Amino acid sequence: MAEKKRYLIEITYSESKDVEEIVLETDDLAWSMNQYQRNRQPLTWEMKEENLPLSLSHKMGKPYSTKESEDTTCCGLPELCSCCD
Repeated sequence: MAEKKRYLIEITYSESKDVEEIVLETDDLAWSMNQYQRNRQPLTWEMKEENLPLSLSHKMGKPYSTKESEDTTCCGLPELCSCCD
């Protein structure tokens, strides 16, 4: 069995043109993306990075938008959150 690798994948939805990124850990990227596409709107995907560091594993399988948020306010608790500084 092949060793699993972590990939950063950019997904573009054909109709809406929305773009998001996901991190996948798999030993067969083509098969995994074929499964990912099932029961979703038509999309294209591109591998942006291979062999991602383990520090990105918290994002695995969770889509996140590549658009910058219009609301730049975080949680509003700078004493608890470093992104509110």
